[in-house]
Amino acid sequence: MKEQEFRIGNLFNQFGNVHRVTWCTLKDIENAPEEQLWCKPIPLTEEWLMNFGFKQWGDKYTFGLKGINIHHRKRGFVLRKSIPIIRYVHQLQNLYFALTGEELTIK
Repeated sequence: MKEQEFRIGNLFNQFGNVHRVTWCTLKDIENAPEEQLWCKPIPLTEEWLMNFGFKQWGDKYTFGLKGINIHHRKRGFVLRKSIPIIRYVHQLQNLYFALTGEELTIK
């Protein structure tokens, strides 16, 4: 993982445990040789989507967002299982933050 993929507060896997990115994490990633990186992305699974408050609707997962009008004029966020660019938890967190200016939290 590269430090530019993370924001402070993103979740990552370190030796099987979930941690949040801090300033120290970013500094440590920047200084670590690529082959020694201990900071791994967390694959985005159905369990993670449910933990963040997404609801399954057919082959999609929906999440209500205030102030954003998408998906047939209903306020919400729709994520298809097959979206290839969002494969990790931190990517979903970054997208959510870009759309809302708020952190995506575990419900």
